[in-house]
Parts: sequence; C-alpha cells; structure tokens
Amino acid sequence: MSDNISNLPVDEGQVSPQEAHLVNTFFKENHSKLRSIYTELKETLVAGILFAILSLPPIDGLIQTFVPITEKSPYILLGIKALLFMVLLYGIKNLYLVRK
Repeated sequence: MSDNISNLPVDEGQVSPQEAHLVNTFFKENHSKLRSIYTELKETLVAGILFAILSLPPIDGLIQTFVPITEKSPYILLGIKALLFMVLLYGIKNLYLVRK
C-alpha cells in the first residue's frame, strides 16, 4: 500500500542557492524575540506614522488647495484623507513586497 521511505528515490545533486534559500525561509527556527515583534508590528507602525503625517495641519491646507470644497465640509476632507491613507498604505505595503 505505501512505500518504505528507504526505498524512495533520492536526488544526489547539489542544492541550488535558490532551493537552499527557500528551505531556510520555510524552516527558520531561531528568531530573536525583538525581530519577531518588529516583523509583526511593522504594518502597524507604518500605518501609525502615515496617520500622524496625514493629521498634520499643513496636509489639510494642501488638500484644501487641490479640492476647494473641503474648506466648507470637514466630512469631505476626512473622507479624502481616509482614501489617501488607504491608497498610500496599500502602495507602501506592495512596494515592500515587490522589493522582497
């Protein structure tokens, strides 16, 4: 029904650097705790920094220069800032993934 593991074929060729990198990526065990925390919180930190930047008054003035209706309606300004936040966060995340 099943093959004995000792009877299965074995490849005796050299491991390519790409294969070695792939195996090391999947089976890493020794991460420092600080590195692990940084990896998990990276997106949150980026989102927080981006939020802080978009909350600055000069950004409001810049948006009001390009979209004059936002001077009369804070809700439209908030909507544009939320949309800008989402687009920028998506772009930053994908730029990071493309570089990897």
